[in-house]
This record gives sequence, C-alpha cells and structure tokens, in this order.
Amino acid sequence: MRLQRALRGVSVGRLAGPVRATDAAADGPRRIEGTSAPYDSWTVLIDNPRYRLRERYARGCFDESLESGSDVRCCFNHDRNIILGRLSNGTLRLDPKGDGLTYEVDLNAEDPTAMAVHSRVKRGDVVGGSTWFIPIAVNTTRETVDGQFREDDTIVRADLWEQGPVIDGAYEDTDAAARACMRAAGISERDYNLFEREIRGILAGGG
Repeated sequence: MRLQRALRGVSVGRLAGPVRATDAAADGPRRIEGTSAPYDSWTVLIDNPRYRLRERYARGCFDESLESGSDVRCCFNHDRNIILGRLSNGTLRLDPKGDGLTYEVDLNAEDPTAMAVHSRVKRGDVVGGSTWFIPIAVNTTRETVDGQFREDDTIVRADLWEQGPVIDGAYEDTDAAARACMRAAGISERDYNLFEREIRGILAGGG
C-alpha cells in the first residue's frame, strides 16, 4: 500500500487549469498564474471494465507541507530543467486558501525558455496546471459495481514537491519522474517494476 500510494502521487500529472500569462507592468516581471490543484473535484486516473480509480484533493491538504517551509518549485511540464521559479527565492507564490491551490510565478526575462513558456500560455497552447506530491494521509472508499472494482481516494494530507503549467494531463511522460521520486521515497526498482506490471495488466484487462 505504501508503494501504491507513493507512486500514485509522484507519477500522476493532473490537468487542472486555468492558467494565464500576464505582461510586465512598470518594470515588473512577466508572470504566469493559475490553479494547480482544485479542491473537492474528482479526477479519473484509471477506468476500464474491471477497475476504476478516482482521486481528489481535500481542502487544506497542502497546508502542513507549506507551513513546514518546503521549497516548492514551479516547473514547466514537470521538467526540472525548465524551472520557472521557487518559493525560497520569492519568485513563486502559492495560495492554498481558496477553491484550490493557486500560484503566481515571476519569470526571468533573461531566460529565453521561460519567455517561450510565457508566449505559449498567452497564446493558449498551454492551458493546464499540475502538481507533484507524496500522499501522507489518504481516505479511501472501495466498492464493486456491476463487476467493476472502484476505489475513490481523497488526499487529506500531502507533501508538495513541485507544481506549474502543463500541456497535457494524467499519465503523460511521467515514468522517468516517477522513478526519480520512487528512489527518493526509498522504494526499490524491483518493487516499482512489479507495481508497473500490475497496473499495465489492469489497464489491459488482464489483472
């Protein structure tokens, strides 16, 4: 169960949106702002005739992590090589108190990649936001309906690592990131591979 919870959190991108780009005003920086984690909104992660998995964020699930001083990063498409800002230097600001976790990031005008991301958001090519986190406390309900086993997870408390604008939603290009986070969580490569085969079997209708 620890393996399953950890890999769900670190390997799943969540298309949340909306995301907006603002132009510089009076010598200020260009910014990107948006919602990376809406509260109390179900996202379907897996759905086939045999198994359905849904997940949602509970209001306040990131409060403890942010109050602890976690140095959350803002990256484009969860790529740590395209960092747009971070809490520790004040270029990223997070607000968990509304209807979801919202963010505002000041972009580096001398970074052409950051300026390119700004242009993509402004033009509407990039429309969503997403988080990476480790779930600490999860409330799960389970039932079987018409032969389909269903799990509903509510993330009650989570350790937030990174968030920001993304092009696509869940399960897109996340395997390498999942393996890196898996190692940080103390999960062996063997256990990860076993879990991955199990999920692939479920998706194929054979697990």
